[in-house]
Amino acid sequence: MNGNRLLKHDLLLHGLGLMVTLGLVALAIGFVGSPLDRQQEQLQAQIVNMESLLEEQAGVEQTNRKLQADIDRRSAQWNELLNRIPPESQVSEFLTMLTELAEESRLNVEFFNPGVSRAQDLFEEIDIDLQATGDYVSICGFLNGLNTMARICNISKLEISALTQIPDQYTVTLSLRILYNFDDSPAGESSHAAN
Repeated sequence: MNGNRLLKHDLLLHGLGLMVTLGLVALAIGFVGSPLDRQQEQLQAQIVNMESLLEEQAGVEQTNRKLQADIDRRSAQWNELLNRIPPESQVSEFLTMLTELAEESRLNVEFFNPGVSRAQDLFEEIDIDLQATGDYVSICGFLNGLNTMARICNISKLEISALTQIPDQYTVTLSLRILYNFDDSPAGESSHAAN
């Protein structure tokens, strides 16, 4: 019986030892595993945050490329316009261009009258009055041709009236404003202030 009892104690002690060992292992896993789980959760949150930032960056890069393309396009347009503004008034050359355009459009120019040069903040300008006669197609062709001239000009006044004595013929009176001597230097350095 003593052997049986000893066997029970032995089993009991082994069982208790096993339970203590398992408890210590569980405790060790809890102490080591719990911080690792929290650290893994933090790392996972950082990964999600970084992925979000990368997606935003891709969107920002795409927007930046679009903006740069727009800036390049607008800079090219600006340079093209600047090339159409001469440094001097060159009124006689402009009147020659107008005469050629009128002939191409079959518009009969009756008179040109260049005005006085006026200084503005960034450029100087001159108004040129023009009167001509022609049919509807020739007037429209002339007005359309103004846009494609090598020199920038703005229409500041336009009047069209029918000629009573000639059918389908009109008189067009317009004022064209030409620009020259463009200066986009910073304020205070402009040469126009002296004029």
